[in-house]
Parts: sequence; structure tokens; C-alpha cells
Amino acid sequence: MLEVKPIENNEAIVYCKNKNIRFNDGVTTVISAVEKGETLGSLIYDIIDNKMVIRFIEPIDDFILADGILRSALFIAANKSIMDVFWENPVPYDLISKLGFVKNKEECSIDVTNLFSSCENCKKS
Repeated sequence: MLEVKPIENNEAIVYCKNKNIRFNDGVTTVISAVEKGETLGSLIYDIIDNKMVIRFIEPIDDFILADGILRSALFIAANKSIMDVFWENPVPYDLISKLGFVKNKEECSIDVTNLFSSCENCKKS
């Protein structure tokens, strides 16, 4: 069973360093998708001033896995009443667009309301 959850800060610091992404203590979180002890993908985000910024996501070529990891991060944002979510390089616009979450391309903003409305399983409920 796939599990997506935050990793410990000491692991997150190393992960960010390996990806050449700045880690900001108390701001940066790394979530990983793990199945049977194997990490299949990860996402790095910051939360500052009631805004979430998606700073890194992998894999970018497995849209099902990327969708699940992104939805997990957006669920975290929604649970914290954060509706202002953005992405930045190296997160590709094409990925966010293909997953159906682009709110405003120029602002690199993500439409959190699509979290449930674009989910095929949620539509069936």
C-alpha cells in the first residue's frame, strides 16, 4: 500500500541538499511516497504567511504518482485552511497543467478547489 507522509527533518535536510534545494527550518517540509519500504517519489514545499509553495516534485514522468503526491500536499494545505498555493522552478508548468491544477499560469498559482472536483474517485461519491 502506498503511503505519503512527511519525513523527519534530519532526512529532509539531506534530501534537500541532494536536490540542491534550500531547506528552511520551520518552513520546509518534504513528503515522500513510500511503498514496501521503497521511496517512489517526493515533494518539497514551504509554508510561509499562510501560503504554500511547491518547490520540487518527483517523479515528473509518472503522472499517477505525481498526482497522488501533489494531492497529498494540497490536502495538507486545505487542512490548514491554506488556499494560496503556488509552484516554482524546478516544478514544471506542464506537470501542474496536465494534472489540472493551474489556477493562473503567470502567477504560478494552483487551484486547491480542484483537489476534490478533479478527482475521479471523489466525483463518484
